[in-house]
Amino acid sequence: LQLTIDEYKSSSLAIKQYAYQMSEMLLVLIDSKRTYSDKEFKDAQQAHQENVQSKLSKLHKEIVTIMRQTYLVFKSDGSEVQHYWLNYARKVDRTVEEAFRLNIKRSLLELSKAINGDPKSTPNALFRVMVTLLDDTPGSPPRVEFSPTLARLANTVNSISIQIKNTLSIFKRIPELLTRRKSTLIPVHQNIENDDEIKKIQGMINGGMATNASNLQNYLKTWDTYREIWEINKDSFIRRYQRLNPAVSSFDADIARYTEVANNVQKEETVVQIQFVLLDCSPLKFSLVQHCNEWQNKFTTLLSEMAGHMLLDFCQFLENSRDKVTHIPLTLEQLTSGVQLLEQLQNELPKTEARITPIHEQFNILEKYEFQIEESVQQRLESMNGEWINFQQAIVESEVMLKKQKEKFRSGLIHSAEELKKKTHSCIEDFNSRGPFSSSVNTDAALALIGELRNNLNLLKQEEETIRNGLNVFKIDQPLSKELQNLEKDLDFLQQAWEVTKQWEESWAEWKGGKFSSLQTQLMENTAMGYFRKMNKLSQILKDKNWDIVSATKNKVQQFKKTMPLITDLRNPAMRDRHWNNIKDVVQKLFDHMSDGFTLEKIIELGLEQHSDAISSISSAATKELSIEMALEAIKKTWEVTDLDLMPYKDKGHFKLR
Repeated sequence: LQLTIDEYKSSSLAIKQYAYQMSEMLLVLIDSKRTYSDKEFKDAQQAHQENVQSKLSKLHKEIVTIMRQTYLVFKSDGSEVQHYWLNYARKVDRTVEEAFRLNIKRSLLELSKAINGDPKSTPNALFRVMVTLLDDTPGSPPRVEFSPTLARLANTVNSISIQIKNTLSIFKRIPELLTRRKSTLIPVHQNIENDDEIKKIQGMINGGMATNASNLQNYLKTWDTYREIWEINKDSFIRRYQRLNPAVSSFDADIARYTEVANNVQKEETVVQIQFVLLDCSPLKFSLVQHCNEWQNKFTTLLSEMAGHMLLDFCQFLENSRDKVTHIPLTLEQLTSGVQLLEQLQNELPKTEARITPIHEQFNILEKYEFQIEESVQQRLESMNGEWINFQQAIVESEVMLKKQKEKFRSGLIHSAEELKKKTHSCIEDFNSRGPFSSSVNTDAALALIGELRNNLNLLKQEEETIRNGLNVFKIDQPLSKELQNLEKDLDFLQQAWEVTKQWEESWAEWKGGKFSSLQTQLMENTAMGYFRKMNKLSQILKDKNWDIVSATKNKVQQFKKTMPLITDLRNPAMRDRHWNNIKDVVQKLFDHMSDGFTLEKIIELGLEQHSDAISSISSAATKELSIEMALEAIKKTWEVTDLDLMPYKDKGHFKLR
């Protein structure tokens, strides 16, 4: 019996020792001298938990084995002993559960200490987190982010807590293992998970994670100072910058500013510990410095392009201007342009020279920042000063050359002016001898000849204008030729006379064939009056010229005007055959006034206008006779409808109106 008691005590002591060992085998292993990445930490804990789980499983099996061996002693005893045995098994189960609970508690406390530290000290760096500039959203600017992210880090810690608790899920209740009957009690790992103390520790871990996440986000804001470096679109900014056409000093300041910004970035702490997180900012700093380099490259590239264009424009200006100003003028226009260009270039020499310094300044800035310049541009830059000297020498030489050419052209112009006078006299003589002053000339031929004379006149006027403009270059005032002006006036008057003559002839050609009875005398008279006024005005202006065409056309129109009253008399509706016979007797010519051949031309041909007074008298008499006839006809019609009431008068054989 004593031996049995001793074995029982020995077994109970062994179980307690195993339970103690189980409570001490923590499911968290944290090396205080090491910082983990999230994956390293997760893998390390998983490996440790698997190892500890294996050891816990062995101890748990040892306890079950001891219990089974102990039970062999009491296996054959009665129900009361069996009842005590079952209570003992439950007690051992509670001991094992408590050992597991202590293990979980201590494991979570270890994790909480790593997260929150203890009252005496802050936590050591547990996780190593990279601070990066993340650019993973097309169309949006990059952003500063943690790697791993805070959400992923929180998930890692949370998964470790869950794994710690789930490690115990493989362990069944002691009575269930001994009796091989499923226990009605809550599984050990669930019971521990619902423990208030365990929940409190888990809350501390979660709180520590949340607090530090806020601290980490606040830390990110310290980099907002450099936000414009990565947020501003470089290409768009450079395009706007170029449109402002900035001075070279602005380029220097902006390029230097990014050097300063890059230096400030390098001065920022690379490694920063915030609670249990050790931040490594080297990726972010590298990205920011790279952005600064890109900004500098954008500015230097733009400066290089602008400087190259400015250099090319300046060198081309020197070359083109030199070629133009040294060109020997062959015409007066070229001489004028050459003199004007020379004066312009001489006046703008200071302004032109002032373009050189900014070009050198731009390339000095590029050299300062070690920008590689194209070989062709470098060669052009090195030759620029020589081109400037050649340009100045060309101006001096062209001044001498143009002075000689001016004297040559001046002499030529004076000679041309004398020749122009001779041509003018010749043209006037040609006008006086060939001009269509006689009315015997055909109208179209006259106008064609006038056109020829006017072309000759215009050529002389153009030559005169060219000579005057040329002499004006030499400050010589050449007045307009009075002879050419007078010739132009005479030619204008002569052309007007022939144009009116042509219009008259066209009107006469239209009227003369018109039937006598359908002539529009009022329209014809108004039109003829317009022609007469024009020719009468010309005859007054040209009374000293004695041009036959003016007087002849005027007389024709005047003669035509005289026929208008005659036409009116002849078209008098009172005219009867006896009156027409009287007219035929007066003119002593026979004609049929009712035929289609009795036209205006026929009337002129018969010379009726020469007897206009007699015809007018006959027409007037016809009008009076018509009036008498109409009066008699009226009396006749009156008597035809009038009734007379007569009565005898005193029986004397007479009657009177009643």
